[in-house]
Amino acid sequence: MTKKENTKAMNKKQILLIALAAAGGLVGGILCAGLVSGGVSFPSDKTNGGKTVLHAPAIAEHPSEKVEYDMVIKPQITSNIWYGEAAKAHEYLLSAKQKAGTAGGDYSDVSDALTGAITELGSFSRYFEYIDKLSYETNGKKYGAYVEDGDSPIGGGLGYKDIKTRGDYNVRTLSELTDALSKAKSGETVFIYGDAEINISSIIENGGHLSVGAGVTLASDRGRIRDDGTVSTGALIYSTTLKSYTMNVGEGGRVTGITLKGGDPDNHLAHHFRSFSANPPRGNNYYYSLSSISIYGISCDGDNIEVDNCEIGGYAYAGVSLAIDVKDAHVHHCYIHHNQGNGLGYGVVHGNGATSVIEYNLFNYNRHSIAATGKPTTGYIARFNIEMGASLEHCFDMHGGSDRGDGTNIAGTYCEMYNNTFLVDTYPYWLRGVPEDHQTFYQNIVFNPVSFYDKSRLTNSKAKFYDNIFGIDKMTLVK
Repeated sequence: MTKKENTKAMNKKQILLIALAAAGGLVGGILCAGLVSGGVSFPSDKTNGGKTVLHAPAIAEHPSEKVEYDMVIKPQITSNIWYGEAAKAHEYLLSAKQKAGTAGGDYSDVSDALTGAITELGSFSRYFEYIDKLSYETNGKKYGAYVEDGDSPIGGGLGYKDIKTRGDYNVRTLSELTDALSKAKSGETVFIYGDAEINISSIIENGGHLSVGAGVTLASDRGRIRDDGTVSTGALIYSTTLKSYTMNVGEGGRVTGITLKGGDPDNHLAHHFRSFSANPPRGNNYYYSLSSISIYGISCDGDNIEVDNCEIGGYAYAGVSLAIDVKDAHVHHCYIHHNQGNGLGYGVVHGNGATSVIEYNLFNYNRHSIAATGKPTTGYIARFNIEMGASLEHCFDMHGGSDRGDGTNIAGTYCEMYNNTFLVDTYPYWLRGVPEDHQTFYQNIVFNPVSFYDKSRLTNSKAKFYDNIFGIDKMTLVK
């Protein structure tokens, strides 16, 4: 549904309710006390031994009023990890409130303001601005990321076709979860109720992690419509501990419908500069002394592992890591964002010899959304993914021999990138060597005109670059 269609689906009363309720409520945990008369009072400073002691301002309690709506607006992005700027979001909401009172039947400005608030709070970058240009068809051929009618949406969530609602073990707490995972056998499902929030920091602090056994499915219900019409974001598994990783998955295992939140969404640009670019640079030991730079979400430790319909964010090293020689991993219909520690920072990263298919995902705020070491037999297929607008460096990556220092120029065995949409200003990918077999990039949509890019970074003797749309505003076909 486009923004205009969304607006037409709401009448004046509904838009007013949304704008008024949103503008008068909580935004990202910040109480808008300044909107309430007498909301903030500052006590007199007191002294202690002649020194002034500052006290936090007293904020009068103003309980929120219950607001009922004529309809529940269904989210276009199912998310429970928010790193946006609340102050800017609140400015948009105040604007929506003001515009709703003077719209006179034209609510496009109100819709734009509400979309701006959602974009800021969710850090959705250019996604909604270009939602009508994510794919393009000409001469019977489709470019960019798209889904066929009736298929699951890119990024999963609401509308996903394979949402679990029960399992062989049904759990809500950390102790129940670890007990069920210890008992589950291949072919069984451990289901976490969608309203559960499980902090695993205590396990990680003691050197452990969650373990999903071979053939076991760990599931929740991200995207399920509840009885009251609201949408589940799936169980939240999170850690505030800035080390190690959240879970490992054995051969044939699956993780589906869950939100995984790490403790470090930062890009650490200053730390990386001090480590490698300062005069003098402090080096690798200093860089890795920041323990959070190595945290990651899921470690895939066997072949044929599936990660689907998950939201994964806040891991400075990687959201999903494929171990050495892991084959045929499948990462699809996920929303993977804010995994961006500079120097590392991957959405999905491949160890030596690992292979995968990565498709129908939303990516944002990763250093590289997909990366691989590039050792022989390493390869991946990336298709039907959307880069939403923010990437620290190029989006898709395959290391070459110079990166590994092994005396070769090998950049993986194969890499296929097609029908993706890149709303970023950085390069969609960057050649770092020569593939053993092939690399292809075709039928993609790239945000900037082709003149923006150095073609020597996009093509070589075994890396083919053809039949793409460049310049999203004019949709120029570059054969």
